[in-house]
Amino acid sequence: DTTRTYCRNTDTNEPDLDSSADSDLPPGPYADDARAITRAGECFTFLRSVPILFEIDDTALWDLAHHATTVTFEPGERVVAEGIDERAKQFYVIRRGSADVVRRDRAGHERTVARLSIGSYFGELGLLTNQARNATIRVHGSAPLQTYAFDALVFHRRIAEQVLAFR
Repeated sequence: DTTRTYCRNTDTNEPDLDSSADSDLPPGPYADDARAITRAGECFTFLRSVPILFEIDDTALWDLAHHATTVTFEPGERVVAEGIDERAKQFYVIRRGSADVVRRDRAGHERTVARLSIGSYFGELGLLTNQARNATIRVHGSAPLQTYAFDALVFHRRIAEQVLAFR
């Protein structure tokens, strides 16, 4: 099952994937705010290392980090499916793990055409063209795939320009 943790919204019953950062915080009225800032800081640090986001200034990247949703997919799980736009409303950056990019050939056989790893991204074409997915993304190996996901609005306002310039 897919797990979601929100950097900007700690009012979730989902398990925290980075609970080590939270263990040092005492309970209290500001603990949730401190945890959200810690998560956003971790996200900011990671996103700063992603080549497609190098040109974003620190203020904009900090804002982007606050809009990130951590989404974890289990081994073998299909993240998006070719030809289906069920999740064409999300842009993903891989934080941990790896995923296979799979396409169907003319005979209908699936072929792995690429492997994505930490710092790779996917979902941009569906958002840029408003069309169905052009490939299936499936978690590779025995480890979960952890991603930072951004919705279509955040993508278009804060990331799309970087994607277009990077291409």
